Amino acid sequence: MTLTRTGYRPYSVEIDFRRDERRPLDVQMEQTTQRYAALGFLGAAGAGLIAGGIFTGIAFAQQGRAQSIETQMGTRNLTEQERADHDSAVTSRDEMRIGAIGAFAGTTLLALIGTGLFIFDRSTPGLPTKLRDDTPAPPQAKRAPKVGFTAIPSFGPTGGGMTVELRF
Repeated sequence: MTLTRTGYRPYSVEIDFRRDERRPLDVQMEQTTQRYAALGFLGAAGAGLIAGGIFTGIAFAQQGRAQSIETQMGTRNLTEQERADHDSAVTSRDEMRIGAIGAFAGTTLLALIGTGLFIFDRSTPGLPTKLRDDTPAPPQAKRAPKVGFTAIPSFGPTGGGMTVELRF
């Protein structure tokens, strides 16, 4: 008997059953190393997605900060501190945008690798291992021996004969 499931190591076993015997079989299938790797890559992709979202949020916040300083520039001259704050916000925005692009690119790569590993995780069944049967045979009721003898005569227009059957 061989049991297979995608993402799990196959379970193969050879079992000898006696007549009318029922035996439960407790099978614990183990995940493959490839499945663990796929889940690791997909988890890292999820973390990269969160990091990319954080970088994007900070970039939008810095853009808003820079724009609010620019609106003040239309009504009055900026002080040196306001100009420095504007330049700092623009620089921070650009750095966060690059970080977000890198995080999303890395996330895409990790997700592709993880998905590929997950989809193509096919195990090849191996040869079965023989189960040792240490349990004594259950007592069975005495059955009549299946030995028998049958003789059937046959007659026809040209003669006769006999069919003999011996069972043991």
